[in-house]
Amino acid sequence: MWNEYENFDPPLDFTRIYVSVNSSPYELLTTISPGQITYTHTNLQPNTNYSYFVRAFSQDHLKSSTSCRKEVTTYNSPRPLFMYTRFVTVENNDRVDILFYTDTNAHVQSYRILRSTSASGPYTEAGIVQDEGQEFISFSDTEAEVTAESYYYQIEVVDSCGLASVIANTCRTIFLQAEALPDLTNRLSWNAYESWYGRTLGYRVYRRLDDSSLDMLADVDSLTLTYTDDVSDLTGTVSRITYLVEAYEGPGNPFGFLEQSFSNEILSEQEAKVYLPNAIMPLGLNNLLKPVIVFVGIEGYEFVVYNRWGQMVFRSNDPEEGWDGTYNGDYVPQGVYVYLLRFRNAVNQPRQIKGNVAVIY
Repeated sequence: MWNEYENFDPPLDFTRIYVSVNSSPYELLTTISPGQITYTHTNLQPNTNYSYFVRAFSQDHLKSSTSCRKEVTTYNSPRPLFMYTRFVTVENNDRVDILFYTDTNAHVQSYRILRSTSASGPYTEAGIVQDEGQEFISFSDTEAEVTAESYYYQIEVVDSCGLASVIANTCRTIFLQAEALPDLTNRLSWNAYESWYGRTLGYRVYRRLDDSSLDMLADVDSLTLTYTDDVSDLTGTVSRITYLVEAYEGPGNPFGFLEQSFSNEILSEQEAKVYLPNAIMPLGLNNLLKPVIVFVGIEGYEFVVYNRWGQMVFRSNDPEEGWDGTYNGDYVPQGVYVYLLRFRNAVNQPRQIKGNVAVIY
């Protein structure tokens, strides 16, 4: 950039730009018409000194004016020789954690974390991590809706000149879905984890009953993306059944990593089932009124029995306790009684069942 020479007589005809490379003799770079006061010199070489001056010429070419000389030196800004995303994983069912490995010898300003629901994009910015010279860099994407879908992630490196490029492997999270079937099975399905250099060796399927710890149900190969769990034997007070899938990397990663990635934890919404007899014989074999329950939790459980006048003759919050036909230690009169059962289903919604039972002697 320069200011144009004024008051030539005759007027300005053109301006020439000269350049010297690494102290070599100056050569004509280009000729500029009047009115233009900027020029961009492209395709420069790294680690090179460039010196410039401009010379304006009048229309009769008998007069000229030369500027001062300006120098600029270009530097090589090495990009990372490698970048590798070690894993993307769903954490605590509310975010995606990312860990990547990068070349610390490079000149880097920052790393942009890019997210998309499609491998081909478009990708949007999930966040920026400033370079602090660390070889292992982590990022948590708290905006990802991990219980709704799977996400692809790319890492874009921004070098010291502000140039951005994607050189790391694109990775994809695991999105797990569960379907509760009427035959008391839960069918699980998930997408493949992408993409480790050591390839995905297999998947481990875990199950959690209510608030217990996770138990592994199966270890399947990398081509298996479904699993059916028979829950017909889970009677009683198990109401919440959740699942988690873990992908694990096989050997052969050139960086020596062996990583894991976890899916979202998904709830199977098996319908609660309750069975009660319509009559009891307190002095006979069928002498206890006790609900037989399936997928009914203990939280919020209440079982109450009333006589025909609305008087409560039995109440319990223990699913293992039933009514034996007594009130205050004495057997109640023969007749029809009303029971009321309250509980919460797998998704913590309140439910109520009301019915009649005959007491027979």
